[in-house]
Amino acid sequence: MVVNSWCMLFSLGILFLLAVLIVVIGLNLRRTKQRNRIIAKQIDELLSQREELRRSTANGAHTDESHPEMTEEYAAFLSMEQMVMDRKLFLQPDYGRDDLVANSSFSRNELAGVLKKYADARNVSEYLGKLRVEYAVRLMKEHPHYSIDAVLEEAGFKSRTTFYRTFYKVFGMPPTQYLKSLQE
Repeated sequence: MVVNSWCMLFSLGILFLLAVLIVVIGLNLRRTKQRNRIIAKQIDELLSQREELRRSTANGAHTDESHPEMTEEYAAFLSMEQMVMDRKLFLQPDYGRDDLVANSSFSRNELAGVLKKYADARNVSEYLGKLRVEYAVRLMKEHPHYSIDAVLEEAGFKSRTTFYRTFYKVFGMPPTQYLKSLQE
């Protein structure tokens, strides 16, 4: 009789702990979804701002004297980036430093410093990776039915691992979570 009541008490304790665990997991899942929606919104706003900056640069705003903070170096960077974006050169998987130097007014030695200063990228690979994930986000928004593999391939990534690592590094969430937040 005492053994049965201990077994029943133990079973009730286990059930209580499982119920608490389910509630905690549910709350964490809810917070994670909410955080992902906020991050996805921030990603969209950031990309919208970058697109607006690129558009204003393409329209000649960088030559306007109303932008005294615009240095020649920064204007040259924006022109280079606009050309890379317009021609979608960043989508070519083998596009690299020598190609970027050939399509800009910067030397090989200057390019790394310019990318660090204006694109927050340590090197050409990181810079092109950022442009590719921005493009991948646009693809996900325009074609939500695309698979992750289709997006990464069209965005110029050679591997799924590189795509996930770059996306997470740039935006702080995996691409699957971003895509999921678009569908919610």
